[in-house]
Amino acid sequence: MKATYKLELEQQQRRLGLSHKQLNRYDRKHNDHNLIKYLQSLEPKVEASAPATGFYGTLDITPEKQAGTHAKDIYARLYYNGNPLTNEITLRHPHTQQLTVNIADRLPDREAILTLRVRFEAGVTGVDLDAYAGFEPQGLTNNPLTENNYLSMLVNIGNLDPGVLSMTLVTSTAE
Repeated sequence: MKATYKLELEQQQRRLGLSHKQLNRYDRKHNDHNLIKYLQSLEPKVEASAPATGFYGTLDITPEKQAGTHAKDIYARLYYNGNPLTNEITLRHPHTQQLTVNIADRLPDREAILTLRVRFEAGVTGVDLDAYAGFEPQGLTNNPLTENNYLSMLVNIGNLDPGVLSMTLVTSTAE
């Protein structure tokens, strides 16, 4: 095999992203001269989808209660595009809990809307998003508190510490 032919073959293989097995398969179908022509006619392989580059990590949620009121449980789960990313967790005052988005489930874009589904134990009369970091709230549904409510969060990985979102939810109850 001539050195120029071999060099041309290697260049075409790299350009097309072909494995040695794929190149051998084409080689069996075409003679040497036609193989180079055939490879030159092919377009480079384009990835089916760009690799995910968005958020993965934790959302730390701290449940607080208004002074003089009772502690009530909060139930939370993270979603992306209507699909659950985490299991539901139960938050109990005063313990911070984490919802974890695994690297395999990372968001597809550097900037994306992550949705937190929350519902509250009976007896909660009000809720405030007291403090948050790593996202911008984009909207909250206004269902009764014992039903599912959804907080849309705009997450931009360029604006947060690696892998950490946080929030404090302050509940109030009838005294």
